[in-house]
Amino acid sequence: MAACAVALLAAAPADARMAAPKIRVLSTRADLVSGGDALIRVTLPRHVKASRLKLTAGRRNVTKALRREGKRQLWGEVDGMHVGRVALTARIRHGSAARLYVTNHPKGGPIFAGPQIQPWACPAGSKDAQCDQPPSFQFLYLPKGAPQEGAALPGTSSNGSGPGPFQPYDPKNPPPPDQIETATTTDGVTVPFIVRLETGYIDRDQYAIAVLYDPNKPWAATAPQRQFNHRMVITHGFSCDTEYKTGQAPSVMEPKLLGGGFVVMSNALDHAGHNCNLLTQAESLVMTKEYTIDHYGTLRWTIGSGCSGGSLAQQQVANAYPGVYQGITPQCSFTDAWSSAMQYEEYYFGLQYLQQPTRWDPGVIYDPIAISAFFDHPNVANPVTFTTAIPNSGNPSRSCPGVPADQVYNAQTNPHGVRCTLQDYMVNAFGRDEHGFARRGFDNVGIQYGLEGLRAGTISPAQFVDFNTHIGGADIDLNFTPERTAADPIALERLYRTGAIDSANNL
Repeated sequence: MAACAVALLAAAPADARMAAPKIRVLSTRADLVSGGDALIRVTLPRHVKASRLKLTAGRRNVTKALRREGKRQLWGEVDGMHVGRVALTARIRHGSAARLYVTNHPKGGPIFAGPQIQPWACPAGSKDAQCDQPPSFQFLYLPKGAPQEGAALPGTSSNGSGPGPFQPYDPKNPPPPDQIETATTTDGVTVPFIVRLETGYIDRDQYAIAVLYDPNKPWAATAPQRQFNHRMVITHGFSCDTEYKTGQAPSVMEPKLLGGGFVVMSNALDHAGHNCNLLTQAESLVMTKEYTIDHYGTLRWTIGSGCSGGSLAQQQVANAYPGVYQGITPQCSFTDAWSSAMQYEEYYFGLQYLQQPTRWDPGVIYDPIAISAFFDHPNVANPVTFTTAIPNSGNPSRSCPGVPADQVYNAQTNPHGVRCTLQDYMVNAFGRDEHGFARRGFDNVGIQYGLEGLRAGTISPAQFVDFNTHIGGADIDLNFTPERTAADPIALERLYRTGAIDSANNL
């Protein structure tokens, strides 16, 4: 993602024919900068020497941040920008000029996801309510003969702890070189397999960045170490849940990727089991990706990687926010959170009914074949597994990670408590109804459960009529109702307009 200057400043009449310089933000869109810094490129007009250029950020002269990149280009990291709109002005002495307005946001967010989720518990050591704290760095190495294949390292966390193959590396007391594996990157560069792992907090949650790194050499975004192949892989988590506290960034300690020269990045908010909110998933990735480019260097492309909830995050973000990734590799695939939520709640309603024979019509009995046909799944146990392994984010009164039990919503005892549902977690997208509740998009009006099974003869007419007559729905608090549930029409429209339902229209 990048943005170019479009505002040209008036030149003196004698220089009216001189082309204006061009300013470009390399790390993100100019209106989506965060953390006070951005990687900038200035392209000079033909036959203009770099010594004639002056770059300012507001009233500050930041020309010294630039270094030459080719014959007509200079680039560098401009830092120290205040929060808000900042004018970057490139002016040629006795010549033309151009201006680019950059909008800088706090490192703790938000940028475009709207007012942040509350309450939110920050970790110890945080400087403020945005969970800001200085990043930490550590070095690790891959021992000689350690495995480099495989997508993940069981037990290896984002901070390098756990039983994975990486070991701590002390630059002041390093192990013998013959005990360190070598890595050959996709560009054919061979170096010792030493990795620097950075962790910190962006958008109120933990990020992790890992890359092959020689601790005895400098690294700047404009002069990265030669083993960096200028490609990024973003790792993701699993499941789908809503938490009101910081989490742990998905592991970035992937030997095959790191050994290839990739920078591997993650943010805890792209772990759907911790945060299933499309808006903050995308925002955290935009912010962390920008930070990585600002500090490690430009990227040729970015690819996502992950299974289940990791596939969910990739596919819904890639469709709703084109440009975050240039490629995705979803495995054990879910297209988005809300399509899965529809299936989840229908499983929940169906199991509630099938487990209460007193609600069945006289003479109607459900065997495993009929149950499988009603749930449209070959494994009759799948609905039970699915609704057991993943918390019911349609229930506002459930246990809510990060929220003390006495602060959770209860219709009778705490009607103003935190409602721990996915629609409340995404209230910025859906808005609130006349009662103050987040609008809900779930709908099962008109669904003919088991229609294919009826046509195939695995469901009897009596079973079909009984199930569809009595399946019912739920009110806003997930209490059973005899009537089907109709979606709030505004929420339904926003499900599609925001990309919360992934129609693949932007993939």
